[in-house]
Amino acid sequence: MRFVSFFYDRISTSKGALCPHRKGKVSMKRTKLLALLTSISCILLTIVLVGSYFTAAYAMMINKELGIVTTSVVTDDPSKNATYYASSFLKEDGTRDDDALTAWQKALCEQIQGEGSVLLTNNGALPMEKGLGVTVFGRGAVDTIYGGTGSGQVDTSKAATMTSALTAAGLNVNTAMMDWYSAQIAQRKTRPTAPRPACSPNMRTSRRRPALPRFRQTRWHLPA
Repeated sequence: MRFVSFFYDRISTSKGALCPHRKGKVSMKRTKLLALLTSISCILLTIVLVGSYFTAAYAMMINKELGIVTTSVVTDDPSKNATYYASSFLKEDGTRDDDALTAWQKALCEQIQGEGSVLLTNNGALPMEKGLGVTVFGRGAVDTIYGGTGSGQVDTSKAATMTSALTAAGLNVNTAMMDWYSAQIAQRKTRPTAPRPACSPNMRTSRRRPALPRFRQTRWHLPA
């Protein structure tokens, strides 16, 4: 038995001496396989995370495009109307009339604007007679801010401008002033701005704080 064990050990040693690189090749193959599997797992995990976020955020749009119905009305008495609120803007085929709804919303906004405006003093100038010439001052007359972002975001594609609103009321708007404001605004938007310094040079280097913005007085050169 000792002779057999000694002979087997000699054969094993001789095989290892003849092929010392077999163990290194196997280890390298395992490392490459592990790297490949790790890369594939990371890619799949990224796709799953990103896909889960977008599918959850746009679930209603996706269900609408795919025709998936996620809710149903269940009632014990089918003869009763289970709809608590029915739209007043419906076509004959039962679909929603978007044009009528938009017109109603526009009229409601004009009513709210009229009731929410307060006239402090009227020296007889209002209401203005049709055909009267008016000149509008201020940047907001041309570059009007209609809303903000999020819940304050509105569709401004069909929004009325100051010129169109006054013209529709029968007034003659000074277009030369409006064109001048538009040119000044376009020039200021295209003008490059110098970067602000991170801190004031008069401050100590040990306690540096951001410099406050300096408000410069805007000088408007009115046309002659």
